[in-house]
Amino acid sequence: MAPLMRPISSAAASCAACLSGRLPAAAAAAAATAAATATATATTSMHQQQRQLHTSGVRTAATKISPSEMASLLEQRIGGWTAQQSSAGEMGKVFSVGDGIARLLGLGNVQAGELVEFQSGALGMALNLERDNVGAVIFGDDRAICEGQSVKRTKRIVDVPIGPQLLGRVVDALGEPIDGKVFL
Repeated sequence: MAPLMRPISSAAASCAACLSGRLPAAAAAAAATAAATATATATTSMHQQQRQLHTSGVRTAATKISPSEMASLLEQRIGGWTAQQSSAGEMGKVFSVGDGIARLLGLGNVQAGELVEFQSGALGMALNLERDNVGAVIFGDDRAICEGQSVKRTKRIVDVPIGPQLLGRVVDALGEPIDGKVFL
């Protein structure tokens, strides 16, 4: 008895290709044939295509996958995705440096006024938040920062401590002493 053949979407074809290790070679070849048929067949209405399941395709009794097996396979495939997404926007690269300003790429989650730390250890403050880059004022010497260096968010808004301990002291813009005396 021949397996039931139905046209499948290209997404289902890629899913079938991912699971080809679980399918017999004949079923994998049938899935590839079904994918080619699906792209060549333009008679299926848009509504019917939307209603097809992602997992539809060539099925035989030997290739049925239980829902729990499918869930574990999907978890394996997308397990690292959330970890990658959480770090996206936390690290970036220096695109250009000039006149005490660094243009940064990849810091999509940075806030205005947030302290950023460059690979060289220098600090800066994110000020100009644009769609594709961030302009950051560099605190200190910008000669240690060059294009391609990594930069990371600190998740701290720039603030300077104040109080009686500052009386008579010379400090920089971040409140760090530059008069040679002990750190505050």
